[in-house]
Amino acid sequence: MTLSMLLGLLQNTAILLAFSMLYDNLWINRGKRLTLFSKVLIGLLIGGIGIILMLTPWTLVPGLVFDTRSIMLSIAGLFFGFIPTVIAIIVDVCYRWYLGGQGVYMGVNTIIISGLIGILWHKYRFGRLEKHKNSELLMLGLVVHFVMLLGAFLLPLSLAIQTVKTIALPLVLVYVPATVLLGRLMYKQYDNWLIKVAREQLLESEQKLNHELLAAKEKAEESDRLKMAFLANLSHEIRTPLNGILGFADILKNPVMSSEEIREYLTLIRISGVRMLEIMQNLIDISKLDSGTMSLHRSNVNLNERLDNLYYLFLGEVTEKGLDLHYKKALPGDDAILYCDEEKINTIFSNLIKNAIKFSEKGKIEFGYIKNEEGLIEFYVSDEGIGIPDERREFVFQRFAQNETEKMFREGTGLGLSVAKSFVEMMGGKIWINSFSGKGAEVRFTIPSSS
Repeated sequence: MTLSMLLGLLQNTAILLAFSMLYDNLWINRGKRLTLFSKVLIGLLIGGIGIILMLTPWTLVPGLVFDTRSIMLSIAGLFFGFIPTVIAIIVDVCYRWYLGGQGVYMGVNTIIISGLIGILWHKYRFGRLEKHKNSELLMLGLVVHFVMLLGAFLLPLSLAIQTVKTIALPLVLVYVPATVLLGRLMYKQYDNWLIKVAREQLLESEQKLNHELLAAKEKAEESDRLKMAFLANLSHEIRTPLNGILGFADILKNPVMSSEEIREYLTLIRISGVRMLEIMQNLIDISKLDSGTMSLHRSNVNLNERLDNLYYLFLGEVTEKGLDLHYKKALPGDDAILYCDEEKINTIFSNLIKNAIKFSEKGKIEFGYIKNEEGLIEFYVSDEGIGIPDERREFVFQRFAQNETEKMFREGTGLGLSVAKSFVEMMGGKIWINSFSGKGAEVRFTIPSSS
């Protein structure tokens, strides 16, 4: 090996290092997001590096020059893939053809074969590099430069023999190891990028986890606060009707009471008993929902009959409070049949109507159903009470939540809407609120008819 060949190899090595930086800075960080234009541009850059390699060769005989473009193009095919490597092949073939000389055919053949072998290696064997980097890169280098050696026979026979004798040893001792080293360098860059991405993902996951933990902590604290408020309120809610029952029962012991007074006190005892029963029923429903023992009992339900029953059930309470009660039926006769759980439909409507009565001081309360544009039965309960602020629409469906204001305390456990929402969702429906603070509220829900 002459001094000029040694200098040429050193220069080519420096250029190949610059080529590896192209992979690190323009390819890895962008990966699959690269556009076709970007890939073509990178291919032109690789082709330009190939031209620089050809400008710093060593000369065997006039017109027959050698450089490390075979290393660069095979590695380019392996790491950059089809489009950039094909563009680089075209650029370098054009320039090598322009240079001419006795070795033009061998040079063009080397450019094409090196790039194509790298592309094929990328498509069919790239995945094996992860476990067998050295052996795969060594095999690639041997195949590329063995084919390059065969390309020498495109020269005149006497020159071909001389060329093979001259370059065979450098190909084995320099080109093949250089292919392995360049491949390892670029694969190391790829590994570093994967580590960087993993660290960024880990940091992002930690931040997300911290955020979720903080949100969970706040939710738990809010849940604890609501539970404490619920327990305090529940104690009051149970004692109130219980005291009413016991107190009026004691009064009834008076033997000189008139029949009218007896009826009045019995009515109050009944009201207190119904209120106690409602509280206990909500608690039982919540307990069953939590334990997963709540089940559905579907049957054909006549919605019009349900509305009639609900109207007469609540008419006295609404009238006593000075409100108007209305209801609307959208379908006649047998068309108003819905296959669903009658008891749960009744509970949902009862809880919503009770809420409407509780938060209304004047105006009317209306309930009923329509058939919406999607062909589903859409139920509603509306009132002209204090309404629900927009920011609390979802909150009021939470357990123990109550829509209270500083000026007005409302009795209740805060379970009614939560139970209603759970029952609606059990039957495959949706529930939502249309309301503005101070202008009344409208709760709507859908229940699909199950077959």
